Amino acid sequence: MRSLLRRAQEFGYISERNARYLWMRLSSLGGTTEPVPLEPERPAFVRSLVERHLHEFKYSMRDMAALLHQNVDEFKAEYLLHGGPLRMA
Repeated sequence: MRSLLRRAQEFGYISERNARYLWMRLSSLGGTTEPVPLEPERPAFVRSLVERHLHEFKYSMRDMAALLHQNVDEFKAEYLLHGGPLRMA
């Protein structure tokens, strides 16, 4: 609801006065949190890029670490340990 209200306000679909009223009303009803708890999203795009470079383009872990200005242990900790080991193609 907060997102809809913010976008309606941004695009001028509601006046400042109406927006202020709706924000206060939403807050009074407890509308400051999501109605259902949401799990944080796990980023998948960067991981898929790393997998592609390692498997399809045949970069070594040392090459990838160097490109990212990291040592191999830092690279492994940041890109390989989250979500389990990378699958081999």
